[in-house]
Amino acid sequence: MGAQGVFDGGNGLIQKLFCPDGILAVGESYPGQAGEVEIQRIAVCQIKLELPDGANGFWRFIKITLPMISPTTFFLVIMSTISSLQAYDQIQVLTQGGPAGATRTLLYYYYQEAFQNFNTGKASAVAVILVIITVILSLAETRISKKTVFYN
Repeated sequence: MGAQGVFDGGNGLIQKLFCPDGILAVGESYPGQAGEVEIQRIAVCQIKLELPDGANGFWRFIKITLPMISPTTFFLVIMSTISSLQAYDQIQVLTQGGPAGATRTLLYYYYQEAFQNFNTGKASAVAVILVIITVILSLAETRISKKTVFYN
């Protein structure tokens, strides 16, 4: 078995060892994988549900699909929010803070203060503020989810 047989995206040895169900595909992002798996799970469940007469695709989505994917959507919203607050490497590689700091995020500002300017006091304050913002956003999203996420 050559390298092509080992690393083949859908049928390779690596795919069969680590992803026997075929859920994780090579080159896809985690939110895309989670959303796709959730939609596939719902497609099976939707067949068993009966819709009232005259229900079109929009109402099927609003009344059946959206409540069923709400736990996964809630998880992905929180994880995407946290990862967007942690954006560093893209900014460092592409713009290094951008023209006049236009693309500077809190995490990149923390890096600049701590490791370029050696101002550890200001960097520590920025880190604490970043943690506080992350907690506040997660708590707000959790509070909103109590009304919009259905776990049944």
